[in-house]
Amino acid sequence: MYLVSPSHQPLGSSFPIAPSMLAANRNAPPHSLGQHQPRRRANLQQGRALEILGHAIEYLIDSRMFLIHEPATPADAQATQILMQLNRQIFSECTEIVPTYRRLRNWLHAYVHVTHSR
Repeated sequence: MYLVSPSHQPLGSSFPIAPSMLAANRNAPPHSLGQHQPRRRANLQQGRALEILGHAIEYLIDSRMFLIHEPATPADAQATQILMQLNRQIFSECTEIVPTYRRLRNWLHAYVHVTHSR
């Protein structure tokens, strides 16, 4: 199972976001065109955990987003934040797949750097 980096985008404007969640998103690695997004290979348990957490996050957000007569509570935002942190933690524990060209480039860079340092 190949995975790409989980989104660090804020949730919809109709759902409250804890300030600590926004701070965590600011500290997340940027994913611009020039930067590499890690590809990960999850084992069976990690893949299943990511799938379950993804469904739980989606359910929690969707179930609270359309409640008009009940305002979302800080506990809702905190629950979402906890699930997203667990999702990122499991993702970061998955084995990173480094493409052959990147391994070769890193090796050449290290070799040239060592050679010029002498």
